[in-house]
Parts: sequence; C-alpha cells; structure tokens
Amino acid sequence: ESIAVLSSNVRQHRDSLLLKTDWVVIRAKELGQEVPLDIYQYRGDLRQIPEQDGFPHNVIWPEEV
Repeated sequence: ESIAVLSSNVRQHRDSLLLKTDWVVIRAKELGQEVPLDIYQYRGDLRQIPEQDGFPHNVIWPEEV
C-alpha cells in the first residue's frame, strides 16, 4: 500500500472514532456545559494521530472512552 492510501485509511478510521463522540460534544454544548474532560482529551489525542512519529505505519490509538 502506498503511504497516501495508508494515511487516508488511518484518517478515515480516526474520523469514524471522532464521529462516535460527536453526540457528547453536541449535547454538552446544547446544555451549556463543558465537554467531559475524558472525551475532550480523547478527541484531542485522535486529532494528533497524524503528528505521531510512526504515522501512518505505526499508529498508537488512544483508548476509547
């Protein structure tokens, strides 16, 4: 697999994991509350995946919350 294809696949998986927590962020905002810290950190870790040294070959995925 080319690096471009592998990078795209990793990003797509990352995006699907972000999507699974979107509802928590939306609900918190609707209620005027802070996003729970564990969700906030998890989503931040997911966004930083492309910056990992091993990307896209050796990705360390954060533990799902």
